Amino acid sequence: MRDYHLYELPTQDFEDLVIYICQKILGIGTINFSEGPDGGRDGKFEGTSNQYPSAASPWKGKFIIQAKKTNNPNASCSDADFKTKILDKEIPKIEKLKQKGEVDNYLIFTSRKLSAETHKQQTDYLKTKLGISNISIFGVEAITLWLNANPDIVKACSLEKFRDPLRIQSDDIRDVIVAFYNDREQVATEFDSKHSFDYVSLEKKNELNKLSEEYFRYIRENSESSFNAITVFLKKPINRQYADYYYNTIDELKGKIITRRGEFANFEEIFEHLYDAILSKHPELRESRALINVFLHYMYCNCDIGKKK
Repeated sequence: MRDYHLYELPTQDFEDLVIYICQKILGIGTINFSEGPDGGRDGKFEGTSNQYPSAASPWKGKFIIQAKKTNNPNASCSDADFKTKILDKEIPKIEKLKQKGEVDNYLIFTSRKLSAETHKQQTDYLKTKLGISNISIFGVEAITLWLNANPDIVKACSLEKFRDPLRIQSDDIRDVIVAFYNDREQVATEFDSKHSFDYVSLEKKNELNKLSEEYFRYIRENSESSFNAITVFLKKPINRQYADYYYNTIDELKGKIITRRGEFANFEEIFEHLYDAILSKHPELRESRALINVFLHYMYCNCDIGKKK
């Protein structure tokens, strides 16, 4: 499932996202979140929904919409705190709205995970407590499906950055590249040994990772001459911090490449994807942008990333 990192959104941005979704499934008349007399924030819609729960049998009447975001990426609606700290606290407020005739349908959107079994348990609990038939909870899975089907919402909410399958904390490798670029002339005078690679092993590695002979030739012609300097730079005691940044990046990239490898036909596509992503986020690297590929190629040839066997 594509991860839009909803847990990273500010509360206001998550509320805006929920309103965009409700304008699609309920109608353009969905009213934005506003603070009520009890301090709660609700979105509202009145009328016949466009397509919820279906276009054939839409819910009608007065809708109360709530957005409940958590910063915990692993949080679930099955967690005890979701019931005790969220649902139970909202019940008295919804009861008052019901007494005033202001709610016929109750929708809760959350960035938490939500299984079908938990959805039934929690909605049945709310229906029993409130005496309202039309209640539904939407977890991160349902929200993600709507986002996948509506790229206009993704764009409106600036979520494109979270669609990157190899998204990493690129500040670390940016700092390494800048430090190496600034130190490159000094490093060039400190070669104490020649950094050599077993190219027979690398040819086997290329087969495993589906790296073309043409691209490997490009690595050798354009990047290999800097590999010894990078080795020296990373080994210098004064650069311990940058070495840590480098290996933190390696660790992060390894996991991302393993889990998302199927989205790239050839390994050179991974190089190009990472190059574009890093340069796009760090335009300050424009002057030294050639080093982005050099470092990525070094990671590969040094067997820091990619399959080894």
